[in-house]
Amino acid sequence: LYLADMYRLWVEHPKFLPPEIAAKLDWRAGEDRGRIYRIVPKGAKPKPFTPPETLDQMATLLESPTGWKQYLGQRLLVEELMSFTDNPNTQKVAPRIQQLLREHSNATTRLHALWTLDGIGRLTRDDVLNGTQDADAHVRHDAVKLSIRWINDESIFNRLAELANDKDASVRFQVTLALGDSDRPEATSVLAALALQDGHDSWFVSGLLTSTRDRSGAVLGVLISNDQFTTAGSVARAHLVKQLATVVGVRGDVNELASLLQSLAGPQAASSEASGVWWQAAAISGLGSGLPRYRGELGRLSLPLLLNNPPDGLKDSAAGMLDLLTQSQKAALDRKRPAADRASAVELLAYRPFEEAAPAFEELLETDQPVEVQAACIDALSANGSEAAAKIVLDRWQQLGPAVRDPALSLLLRRATSTRLALEAMTAGKMQPSALSIDQRVQLLKHSDAALREMASKLFGGAVSSNRLAVAKQYQPALSLKASAAEGAKVFEKTCSKCHRIHGKGHEVGPDLSDVRNRSHLALLYDILDPNSKVEPRFTAYTVATVDGKVFNGLIVSETDAAVVLRMAEGKEQTIGRGEIELIQASKVSLMPEGVEKDVTPQNMADLLEFLKGGTATGSLPSTSQ
Repeated sequence: LYLADMYRLWVEHPKFLPPEIAAKLDWRAGEDRGRIYRIVPKGAKPKPFTPPETLDQMATLLESPTGWKQYLGQRLLVEELMSFTDNPNTQKVAPRIQQLLREHSNATTRLHALWTLDGIGRLTRDDVLNGTQDADAHVRHDAVKLSIRWINDESIFNRLAELANDKDASVRFQVTLALGDSDRPEATSVLAALALQDGHDSWFVSGLLTSTRDRSGAVLGVLISNDQFTTAGSVARAHLVKQLATVVGVRGDVNELASLLQSLAGPQAASSEASGVWWQAAAISGLGSGLPRYRGELGRLSLPLLLNNPPDGLKDSAAGMLDLLTQSQKAALDRKRPAADRASAVELLAYRPFEEAAPAFEELLETDQPVEVQAACIDALSANGSEAAAKIVLDRWQQLGPAVRDPALSLLLRRATSTRLALEAMTAGKMQPSALSIDQRVQLLKHSDAALREMASKLFGGAVSSNRLAVAKQYQPALSLKASAAEGAKVFEKTCSKCHRIHGKGHEVGPDLSDVRNRSHLALLYDILDPNSKVEPRFTAYTVATVDGKVFNGLIVSETDAAVVLRMAEGKEQTIGRGEIELIQASKVSLMPEGVEKDVTPQNMADLLEFLKGGTATGSLPSTSQ
C-alpha cells in the first residue's frame, strides 16, 4: 500500500483571508515536507511480477485473485484488441474469455470477463443472458446494464421482466433504468410492478422517472388502479405519485392528461374514498407543479387554466375534476375524518377559485384545527396565488402556533402587496417584528421598493451598515471575551442553522461549516460579518419574480429549458416553470445576509465562534497561525 502524505503549513487559501493577514504569510511553507510511504506486512518479502506480453498471459490475469491484476489484464486486452474486432487474435482469445464468464468460480473474474468481452467488441446476446443468470448480484447487475442494446429482443426483455423480482435491490434498480430504452408496451406493467415494490426509496423514484418519461401517465394509471397501493398511503408513495403526475403535466400530452384526470375523478377514485384522498391530492399537486413547466402548442398552462378552459379532448375529464375539487372542500372541513386525510384534501383547495375556497381557508386556520391541517392550509393559500390570501393569514395571525408561523411569514413576504400589509400590521401592533428572522429583516431593509424599505427601517432600527469592514473591527473585542460553546450552539441554532450545517445539524443551503475549526477566530469573524468580501459563484443569490407577482430568493441548484429550481432557507426547494418567470436576476452578493450584528451581540459572537471552533478555549486575540 502506498500512502502519499501531502504537507502544507497553511491549508487555507489566501483569497479567503483579509488581505492584510494574507500578505504576511508564506503560502508555500512546508512544500518540502511531503512524503510517500510504502507499507507492507511485517516480515513480508516483495513478490516479483512479470508484465504479460501475450494475449494468453493477459487473459490469465483475469483469473488472478488479486484485483489490480484483473484490472490490468482487462485493460491490456481492451487496448490491444478494441479496434480490431476482425483480428484473428481477437477471435482466438474471445472464446477463452467467454468460458471464464460461464465457468470460473471467482465472481470478480466473471465480472471482468463480461466487461472485457464488451470492450473488445465480442459481447453477444447469449453472454448477456448468461450474465443475468449468474449467482452473484454484481454480475447480474452489470449484465443488465449491458443488455440495453438488445432491450427489445424477446428473450432479453423476458429475462429482465423476471429480474424485476430479483432478491437484490441493485439488480432491480438497474432493470428499472434499462427498461427506459424499451419501447415494448409490456414495459409499462413491469415498471409499475417495480414501483410497487421499491417506490419507497427516493433514489429508485429518481431512476424510475428517467425510464417513464414517455409513459408516466400509464405507470401512474396502473398504480392507482391497484387497491393494495391506494389503501396503504404513505409519504413515500405520495412522493412517487406526485413525481409521476408532475411529468404528465410537463409533457402536456392531451391523451395522457385526459386519462389521468379521468382516473382521478372516475369510479376508482369513488371506490377508494374509505382510504382517504392521499393519492388524489398527490397527483393533483404534481399536475399543478408540472403544467406551468409545459412548453408546447397548447401555450401557457396551469391547473386552474386547464380545468376552467380545457382544450379539446379534455372537457369531459376537466368537468369531473371540478366536481372532485368541490368534494375535496367538504372532506377538508369534515372534522370526523383523520387529520392526515383532511390535510391531503386541503391541498386540493389550492386549485379552486379563491372566492369559493376562502370560507374554508378561514375555518381551517382556526385555533382548534390540528396543526397539520393548518400547515396544509398555509401551503394551499400560498399555491393558490391570490393576493387576498395574505388578509386571511393576518386576520388569523394571533391564532397560529409556532409550527405554522414560519410558512405563514414566507407567504406574507412573497409579494410586495402582502409585505406591505404585514409591515402595517407590525406598525399597528398586531404582529411582533421579532417574528421575522434576521434574513427576512435584512431582505426588507434592502427591498427594491423604497416605501417598504422606509417602513422596515422604522420597525427594525435603520438600514444595515454598508461599511462591513468597520462593523467587523467593532466586533473584534469578542475575540478576547470568555466564551461558552454551549451558548454558541444556541446562537447557531437561532441565527445560522437555516442555511448552514455543522456536524450533521442544520440545513445545507450555504457551505457546510464542519471543517471551519481550521480557520482562525479572526478569519471566521470577518466571514460572518462581511460575507460579501469573497463570494463563491455557487453561493450567489438569485431573485426570481413570477408573472403573478411572487418573488423568490435563493440559490439556483438546477435549471433546464422548462424550469428553474431554487434552494432557499431550511433547504426548501421551489421549482418555477420558465413560463411563470417574469424576471430572473443574479445578485452581486452572497445569499448570507449582511447585518447579523442586529441580532448578535459581541458576547453572542464570542460564544458562536467558540462553538464553530469545536469548543476550543479562547482567552485572547488569536494569532493568524491558529
